[in-house]
Amino acid sequence: MDRLQIPGGVAIGRNPKDSELVIEHPDVSRRHSRIRVVVGQLYLEDLGSTNGTSVNGRPIDHKGQVVLVEGYRVVLDSVRLNVGRP
Repeated sequence: MDRLQIPGGVAIGRNPKDSELVIEHPDVSRRHSRIRVVVGQLYLEDLGSTNGTSVNGRPIDHKGQVVLVEGYRVVLDSVRLNVGRP
């Protein structure tokens, strides 16, 4: 399992020009989602992805955002990510 440090935020997608976290998978949009850190809190935002983003089995509204906490599971269509601390 790979770990990613997110000091201020990270864009997630297939396109390396638009994303710090590049996931080369056909179900992931070029600009799929973004994780932001605001006052120590993580927020996940869908960037209008084609196949959607969900957290713990609940879809995020198109271009919506949710708070992330340790242990949450993020799914970018069929790609799974886990939220944890270093």
